[in-house]
Amino acid sequence: MDTLAGRTHELNELGRALEETLYGDGRHVTVEGPPGIGKTRLVSQLAGEAEELGMLVLRGTATRLDRVAPWSTLMRLFVGRPELHRSPPTGTGSSGCVFDFSLRLATALTEHARRQPLVIVLDDMHWSDEMTALILPTLTQHTRSEPILWLVARCPMSDRGSVAEVLQQLTGGEGSLLRLGPLADDEVADLLRRALGEPTRAQLGLKEKCSGIPALLMQVVAALKDPAALDQGLPLEVADLPGSVHRRVVDRLHKLSPAVHPLLQVGAVLERPFSLHEAARLLDAKAAALIPAVEEALANEVMVSRDGRLEVANDLTLESVYLTISPPARHALHREASAMLREQGDRGGTEVVRHMVHCAETETELAAYLSRSLAAGDVEAGALGDTVHLLTARGRLTEAHDVITTVLESIDSASQLCAALTVVQEASPQLASMLNFPHHVERALKAVEPGSAAQAGLQAVQATSFLEHGRSAEAAAAAEEAVELARSTGSRSAEARAEFVRVRLAFGDGDLAASQRLACRTLSVTESSPDASGVERTARLVLAVTLAARDEFDDALAVVDMVQREEALAGDPGRVFWEAGRAQLLLWRGELDRAEAVCRGVDPGADPSGELGREVRSLLGQMHLLRGEAYTAAQYFNRVLAGEQAPACPRWQETALGLALATAYQTTAPSGFAVAAAIYDRVPENATLLLRSPDAAAGLVRLALAADRRDAAERVVCTSLRLARDNPGVASLEGAARHAEGLFRKDRRLLEAAVERYTDSPRVLARAHAGEDAAQAAALREDPARAVELMAGAHEDYRRCGARGSMERSANAMRKLSAEGSSLNGRPGCGREWEGLSDSERRVALLVSDGLTNQEVAERLFLSPHTVDSHLRSSFRKLAVRNRVELARLVLARASCA
Repeated sequence: MDTLAGRTHELNELGRALEETLYGDGRHVTVEGPPGIGKTRLVSQLAGEAEELGMLVLRGTATRLDRVAPWSTLMRLFVGRPELHRSPPTGTGSSGCVFDFSLRLATALTEHARRQPLVIVLDDMHWSDEMTALILPTLTQHTRSEPILWLVARCPMSDRGSVAEVLQQLTGGEGSLLRLGPLADDEVADLLRRALGEPTRAQLGLKEKCSGIPALLMQVVAALKDPAALDQGLPLEVADLPGSVHRRVVDRLHKLSPAVHPLLQVGAVLERPFSLHEAARLLDAKAAALIPAVEEALANEVMVSRDGRLEVANDLTLESVYLTISPPARHALHREASAMLREQGDRGGTEVVRHMVHCAETETELAAYLSRSLAAGDVEAGALGDTVHLLTARGRLTEAHDVITTVLESIDSASQLCAALTVVQEASPQLASMLNFPHHVERALKAVEPGSAAQAGLQAVQATSFLEHGRSAEAAAAAEEAVELARSTGSRSAEARAEFVRVRLAFGDGDLAASQRLACRTLSVTESSPDASGVERTARLVLAVTLAARDEFDDALAVVDMVQREEALAGDPGRVFWEAGRAQLLLWRGELDRAEAVCRGVDPGADPSGELGREVRSLLGQMHLLRGEAYTAAQYFNRVLAGEQAPACPRWQETALGLALATAYQTTAPSGFAVAAAIYDRVPENATLLLRSPDAAAGLVRLALAADRRDAAERVVCTSLRLARDNPGVASLEGAARHAEGLFRKDRRLLEAAVERYTDSPRVLARAHAGEDAAQAAALREDPARAVELMAGAHEDYRRCGARGSMERSANAMRKLSAEGSSLNGRPGCGREWEGLSDSERRVALLVSDGLTNQEVAERLFLSPHTVDSHLRSSFRKLAVRNRVELARLVLARASCA
């Protein structure tokens, strides 16, 4: 990667200085900039050019130890150069000795420069020893008439010591100063484009994450380019960088004084602007003692000051500093921050809660703090949602369960308990399904006034709880009561929540028409209820999923587009969640490349709960599975399931099924049926998985039959048939039902009927899967011609979707099927028609039959797409074929003639 992108001006400036030196004029240039800005790389580039021009390059880099070792920085220049070495005075030496030494050294450099021009590079000079710094102006002055270029690179210095003063003098008079700043947006985009091809939105977002610092960009881009170097061999997501990257980001800060690092740690722990006195409190120091470190941090742009408060300059440095703080130090800082904020008494309790999550010795301590704060009114019920997000995002689901259970038991107020239950349900349906919500709701209902709005709200919570626990009949009854009471009391928020329960029940039961109707009704209720924004977002998402389940993908994507526009205009950061929804719709429609591009543009770090990260990983896993990359897919699926314990959740089911299919043929892995076993028990009552992904029915049947569990396979088939019957005219559901039943009964006619019905479906990948199974069934019936035809159709569908692994598998199957039918005579492609093609037409036809697009063929053969299209149409005419599928079948048949 070209790490000097955006440094054209600076390179030109240094190039002119080098040219002037080469022709006899001495120069000295100081390159200044914060750590990681590219000073070392810039001077190294120039040194390399000087060596190519035949100049002698002397290099030295100062270190922290040089401050206590006189002359150490200077003497490092002459290692391996005895002809230039001159012994410095012992210790600091008298002024006469130092002056004599400087003259002797200047004379040696001058004499050598007259034979061979010199470039002297002194890097990290802010760490220079005092004697080297003091002698440097004398050396540059005595050599300025000779071909010697002095290059001094340093970080900005805020102190007023002798080293800083001398280095400052070098930038005046004959010397020049070259300041390096962050890369501009277009320069960052250019750098990423050179390294990664066309960058995604998330990768372009690195400009904000890295503040245009080249060293930070290099670390992240290196990780993006080298998946093999990632922790545990897992694919990289921009918001999920490996620990090695964070360590290298922090390493660049070692060029700063040690006193700066505790300040950065304070900023990383607080995650907000902070005052100098707050830092002093956390570090148990005097505020005045921190001033030099603050000035150095500001001068080197690792921290910024706004309205008299400090904060870490960029997100990547903040994240990296935090992750590299030792656990005991991190714990202590969070504990001090919590104590400080409680003493101040002027901040909301939510910030204290965040620190308590990190520093509480036990869950009992955290629960006790939350209970006291809620009772005293120091925090609102929303603090429970923050606690849930923080704990579940770190995989501490059991601890979250224990803390929330204890807090709920401690709440006496019915209204407060209702608010707490609602917040927890919205924060994590997964956690809510594990809690004993019915008990708490019954306790609160006994304390509220009958027929009140509070009762309506509690009944809506109760309906949601019943639904999460799989008690559908009770959920339906509770939702109906809640809706009636909410309407009579004017509680629009409770009505919206109860109506949404009815939406989910209708969808889970497979009644798509009712689901769509109820979703629209729920949205009309939320329009007049500002407290139901969470319900509005999920209701719209369910509406989009319902439209997709009815094969109305254009309308589903239109819902996503409309919501994104609305939230973008409102400045709502929640629009990033809709990008994941868009990727899901594109994946179901078989547009793998577009779906992946959207996924890669999502920053999972935008959601502190980790929910968005799990959604993106599940989608990426499904894409890798469809491309035949089973190992990578399994890594994604395992990461999702490690933080997800909700078998009723659609994402859990899709992920578990994906993992089962990815590992089904691994001898060391559990059987596919065992991995997906929890799904089968839920399919008859809740058909959500088979509505979202109808072809999942075929996968479940295949896994059950392989495990000799025909009872489980039959349950899936019956459910799939019911969905098709209850939603007539939905091609995907009807095709999926025929596919699943055909596999179960080993019925070739049903499998071919599935392919035929899928012809009217937008789910191209589902049709391809059915086509593969139908082809294998035709082969078993000794009908190789039909088998090749069906397999060729599946191959073409896979090509259209970009499912490369499946393309290769189907191509191999076509070759095998063609070979099995090679005893037949009169096969197409074996006669003179093929020989009638020109060489160019033949090359194009062969590449197209391998699944390449016209654009890819054009790039491969160095032709224009128009020429490729012309050759292809000519080949169709000469070979009497109508499309790419027939061409692929003809080429394979011809191959079997050989």
